[in-house]
Amino acid sequence: RYDDALVLFQRSLKIMEEAFGSDHPDVAVPLNNMAEVLRLQSKNDVALPLYQRALGISEKKNGAEHHSVALVLNNLALLLMSQGKYDAALAHFRRSLDICERIFGKSHSSIATILHNMTDLLKKQV
Repeated sequence: RYDDALVLFQRSLKIMEEAFGSDHPDVAVPLNNMAEVLRLQSKNDVALPLYQRALGISEKKNGAEHHSVALVLNNLALLLMSQGKYDAALAHFRRSLDICERIFGKSHSSIATILHNMTDLLKKQV
């Protein structure tokens, strides 16, 4: 029910933008979530600018080393991987991993998720 989810994320985005402004860090959340739903539907051309906007907001408002930046980087890397842009995807995964390791340490569940995604990427390159 991706279409239903998109409608709800769009509604959430509109509320956040009206309440806080278009560049508030909370706006990045529905943007990232909408992009993720679109990526899962293979609508990468629509998802990409949403990820980019979410990343830009998160970096600007939260700082380049924030966990929200790492989350968007991981999701953006998944999109790039699905497009066969393996080098770019790996660079995003590595940056996401570096951020998470600095914030959470080396044994956090976020680290395991990113490592799993990186493994999937490396398997595609064989």
